[in-house]
Amino acid sequence: MIRAESVTARAGSLRLSSVNLTLGAGVHAILGGPSDGVPLLLALLAGRIRPRRGSVRLLELSPEDRRASTAYVPLDVRLPEALRVDEVLAFAATVRKEAATYATHRLGHLGLSALAERRVASLTRPETRAVAMAEALTSNARAIIVDEPFVLLDPRAAAVLAVRLREKAKDGACVVVGTASPRDASDLADDAFVLTGGSLTPVSLIEANLASRRGQARLHVRVSNTSAFLAKLSGDEAVSETHQDRLDVVVVGADGVRIAAAVARAVLESGVDLELLVPDAPTLPELQAASRATGTG
Repeated sequence: MIRAESVTARAGSLRLSSVNLTLGAGVHAILGGPSDGVPLLLALLAGRIRPRRGSVRLLELSPEDRRASTAYVPLDVRLPEALRVDEVLAFAATVRKEAATYATHRLGHLGLSALAERRVASLTRPETRAVAMAEALTSNARAIIVDEPFVLLDPRAAAVLAVRLREKAKDGACVVVGTASPRDASDLADDAFVLTGGSLTPVSLIEANLASRRGQARLHVRVSNTSAFLAKLSGDEAVSETHQDRLDVVVVGADGVRIAAAVARAVLESGVDLELLVPDAPTLPELQAASRATGTG
């Protein structure tokens, strides 16, 4: 449904080098952050900017039809501030050549019906992004492209967003999310790619590379006081490294039983409350380092 062929692009210090990508129906994650060029790649896939070389295609549509069939939600959403939210949704439906429907119904999919008659100028940034997300998810767009879906988003929308994105994919849409969180990618996506050094590598290849180089166990830990917990965990020989992932700490070691015991000792000695303890996938820094090591892209 979305195909990028030998795409090269540059924006300031950011660059993409010969990116090839073919995505069909489903939820697909691009792992990385702004400095890795993820927003640049998403804007290219959405048709908001043009590549220097190569091509990006959506269903072989004309530029006009492609724009109507693509929903793009960047981090910095801009909506007409002079309009009310219901007027914004009505205008978007006209642009997409869709029948007008009640704004309260469309917004209700993300628990936002109360925003229907608010003026855009009165919305917070998370509310503005949530309105754009509701428009995308209730439109007939066949490609939905979202940068950091859970960042700067109204909590009412965040609570049900994953379900709504998967529903769109089940209906045949191609959903692409950019995120710096391996956990979000794992929770949302059918497959994932790491963007580093301007090149894409499938996560499956990276994880195979990691597994072949070293056996590792990972525990995803959330405690009431991260600093106190890490101070007690530091220096434990069972732990080879730790990484921050949003609110949590990923504890890495060669033996899962030993690192679980190390976590338990640190929790007891620091007196913190343990809120979450689950096995976890590799962190983004690990995935990016392994991506460079594979030499693929």
